[in-house]
Amino acid sequence: MHCYTHTPVLLEEVLTYMIRTNGSISNTEEECVLCDATFGAGGHTAALIKELSHHNKKALFLCSDRDENSIEYFEKLHEDVKHEMKFSNVRFSDLNKILNDTNLCINGMMVDLGFSSMQIDNYKRGFSIQNNGPLLMTMGLNDENASTALNTLSIDELEKILRIYGEEPRAKALAQAIFRYRRKLSTTHDLKNIVHEVYGYKGKYCKIDPATLTFQALRIHINQELYQLMHVILAAASHIAVNGRFIVITFHGLEDIVVKAIFRSIVRDQNLSLEERIISNLNQNIFLLNAIGSQKEVEDEIMHSVQQYRDSITHKSFAVLNRGSVIKATYKEIKINRRARSAKMRILERLS
Repeated sequence: MHCYTHTPVLLEEVLTYMIRTNGSISNTEEECVLCDATFGAGGHTAALIKELSHHNKKALFLCSDRDENSIEYFEKLHEDVKHEMKFSNVRFSDLNKILNDTNLCINGMMVDLGFSSMQIDNYKRGFSIQNNGPLLMTMGLNDENASTALNTLSIDELEKILRIYGEEPRAKALAQAIFRYRRKLSTTHDLKNIVHEVYGYKGKYCKIDPATLTFQALRIHINQELYQLMHVILAAASHIAVNGRFIVITFHGLEDIVVKAIFRSIVRDQNLSLEERIISNLNQNIFLLNAIGSQKEVEDEIMHSVQQYRDSITHKSFAVLNRGSVIKATYKEIKINRRARSAKMRILERLS
């Protein structure tokens, strides 16, 4: 099997909850259906394939990623295995249609929301603070890039994005500075230098670069990461089989807020529609799905977006595994892979 340099996080935990203790797989002799909706370089999928061989199980793998560079990794892995595999280059918001077309129930599905080393290590993608590159920050299938956004957003919109998505304490000052220089912004170092100027940062030792929160905020906005996250959770709940599981691995608190809110909306039986439950559970965090919209615009967007999932979810029963706690990387894993230190895993299981 092809060897990948990218190290997938929480791998043992993924194998345990996706296959080893998954009743929808262990209780049947039929071919199972697994979905990796953030295929990346294929690390998790390759490990799942290896694990299935230990259990003498066959599977259909439905793989997807919005990054077209993943197609090359998928083809290399596909050459080496006997399982049937399919790949779709789509965003989370388009995944439901792909899954509808398969007309299959999924035994296990997962997303790893961290952006991969093949993205951040490539300076041409514009994610890296350290390595200068074009101001893009696009994960794939984007409507705009960071440079376009910075040249069109108002000061108020910039401030909201930095404050909500970056939790940036100097959001107002940074928005004003970016607005002042924005026609001159074309590279990641142009943006970094503006942030450093606002912070009075002279390159002295600092555990975290002052530009980190600004880069995070713009990346989330450009890629609609939290809005897309809502879509993949609802798509999973619409298609997982009875006893099937959906695994989400998050890397920062904003992602985790959205996951918990959408999970609560799916699990709890209230006298409200699915859309109303999501709006209620997000509450003051509703602007995570669209930082620059008004309250009514964001609510209308949720109402419209969720309609396609409502009928598939409403009459099903779900539970959150390990409720009240979250699965994190062990000390041993963090020593080997520092990327795992901020990873959190949450799991949704369909009961009926």
